[in-house]
Amino acid sequence: DRLHRWSTWSPPTGSVVVAVPAPAPQRAETAPGANLVLVPAGPEVIRLQWYPFVPAAGSTCAALQRVEYRISHRPDPADSAQQGSWKVLDVVVNDNPPTQPVTFDAPAPDRFHHTFRVVA
Repeated sequence: DRLHRWSTWSPPTGSVVVAVPAPAPQRAETAPGANLVLVPAGPEVIRLQWYPFVPAAGSTCAALQRVEYRISHRPDPADSAQQGSWKVLDVVVNDNPPTQPVTFDAPAPDRFHHTFRVVA
């Protein structure tokens, strides 16, 4: 309830802070985006693939049951000083085992080059 009690007959308790460290990619990136694979899947679709994220180093979590990923992209015009803003394509929830890649089919970009990113 609003007094932070378990029930109406228990005394109020102090606030409890619960924090979960952000998950990390399974493999350290050798370069930005190295863990994200883009595969053409037709004239209108780009398939993004990555391996599920795992508990961060030093975390007490043994494994992650479900991870939510935010997939976004931005156009990259010829002039890198004029990069577009990030646009979220979708948010997906994954419960694959760490040995199976996660896939997401994104609309194929228009004539400009695009940068994609996945955040857990």
